[in-house]
Amino acid sequence: MRPLRPLLPSAVRPRNEPLPPLPRDRVASACDQCRARKIKCNGERPVCIECVKRTTSCHYATRSSETQGQALKRKYDALEAENEAYVELFKLIRTSPDSESYELLRRVRKGRDVEDVLREIKEADLLIQLNPKPETRVQITLPSLASIMPKRMSMPDNPYFALAATSQAPSNTGRRSSPDNPAAQYPSPPV
Repeated sequence: MRPLRPLLPSAVRPRNEPLPPLPRDRVASACDQCRARKIKCNGERPVCIECVKRTTSCHYATRSSETQGQALKRKYDALEAENEAYVELFKLIRTSPDSESYELLRRVRKGRDVEDVLREIKEADLLIQLNPKPETRVQITLPSLASIMPKRMSMPDNPYFALAATSQAPSNTGRRSSPDNPAAQYPSPPV
């Protein structure tokens, strides 16, 4: 095995030589001009140093301390929410009666925001649900069982039919069952 070479002594820097530059602080996102030119941006707001040197307008597509990926995600979520609002408005126009559809189109043509139109519709629906119209009730009286029952069904020996045929049947409470009174062994149906 070969012996290792001895290390060289460190180079001594002359006194008049400047210190090496400190590493730059990383910025979350560069301005649009520096990104287009692919140069280092210090990320100062409202105007970075490179844009001051070149006297160009400095515009950031991101918020402060937001990376490009986070800005893209935020914009994507905003566009997705807007798309959902348009889909919901389209469904409302398609399923509503003609008069309501025309009113929705009129509001959109006036320059109203889609989210505002949908919010007004939902608030109006809630108000309608909170103030319901009074219900109208119809009472239907059915004819008595004796008038609609066929004659052959009304047998005197059947206690159920006998009690149903007479709408004013006396109550069987307190009566005992006896062979001569077959209706007493069954409770009377409710009238």
